[in-house]
Amino acid sequence: MNTTPTDNLTYQQKYNQTDVWVDTFPDAFEKIKVTPIRSNFYFLILVLRNTNNLKIDGLDYDLSKYDLLILTPFNSNNMEFPEDLSGICIGFNEQFYTVSKVHHQFFFDTLKASNSPVYSSNYFLDSENDFVKQMFVQLLDKYNSEMDALLKWRMIRTLISVTFLYMQKRVPGEAAIHKKFENPKSKKLVSDFIQLLNKHFIKENKIGFYVEQLGISSAELYRKCKEVLHMSPKELIQDKVLSEAKRMLKNEEETVQEIAYNLGFSEDTNFIKFFQKQMKMTPGDYRKHFF
Repeated sequence: MNTTPTDNLTYQQKYNQTDVWVDTFPDAFEKIKVTPIRSNFYFLILVLRNTNNLKIDGLDYDLSKYDLLILTPFNSNNMEFPEDLSGICIGFNEQFYTVSKVHHQFFFDTLKASNSPVYSSNYFLDSENDFVKQMFVQLLDKYNSEMDALLKWRMIRTLISVTFLYMQKRVPGEAAIHKKFENPKSKKLVSDFIQLLNKHFIKENKIGFYVEQLGISSAELYRKCKEVLHMSPKELIQDKVLSEAKRMLKNEEETVQEIAYNLGFSEDTNFIKFFQKQMKMTPGDYRKHFF
């Protein structure tokens, strides 16, 4: 019988708070603050009370009761939470959730369903919002329980998956996710490209490496990325590097030169030019302005 990593109890037991945690606000504030700066950590939040003045990368959001909020490596570089935020938060890294190709594709579908980090509760019936609330309560309960580790992690993943399904339904004015990605082969190819990019982007920033790994031409990868994500492969690579750079700039102990080297730039001047072209400010100015 074939097995997967989730069938191995030893593999399951290695998870700890650096991989997944569930908590309520305001305690969740502290966990978000101390979460290591990394390229694959996500926060899934259910809002339990109307609140204003959530700031993400310079944009303001007003939140309503039962809104869902997802913070990803691409939108969580500069967050300011309102002090009165009430809700339940689950923090998890990509490795915890994407234990199979099915999980990865479902995760990918959800993240690309909307350009906004906020999924409004206005598109649901009261009974459906109550159901989502119960799922988050279950997440909190299962995380704090003393149940078998293998069963606990499986249940948490299942509840996250159901939440993702509801998030896909909460996208206004867009076709259903499966219609948005009409060509499943295109979606699979782009998903494989994103996986490779997440793994190799620091050392490999040339499109040639990825098309060789995927066994396709540069022109085909370009067409598929534009079809699925409306972005070119080059833009996706640059976005990944830029997102990691902004995250690393949070750590004031690292110099700009060290960050440039860690991101694979041969000279810090090349990194500064790249960052300034994308952000209209130098890395040093960005650090001073936001941190």
